[in-house]
Amino acid sequence: MVSMRLPTDQFGARFESSQPAYVIESDLSTLDSALDPMLGADPLAAVRAERRRYYLGGLSGAESAQAFIRYAESLADGAGP
Repeated sequence: MVSMRLPTDQFGARFESSQPAYVIESDLSTLDSALDPMLGADPLAAVRAERRRYYLGGLSGAESAQAFIRYAESLADGAGP
């Protein structure tokens, strides 16, 4: 993720969904420090997996996209969640 307006620490505090991500400053000054762990041991991988289960209910790939579409259609139809 790229934080366009906030320092990365403030971005993470404001947007909880960014916490398992590697956030880069808009001027790319933190690009190397984000790429090194992301392309190496990836210490945030387990956190992302947990968040994916939490937010997507364990669905992945096309399955999660279809679930999202069904949910959005239900909102548009007025059926709600």
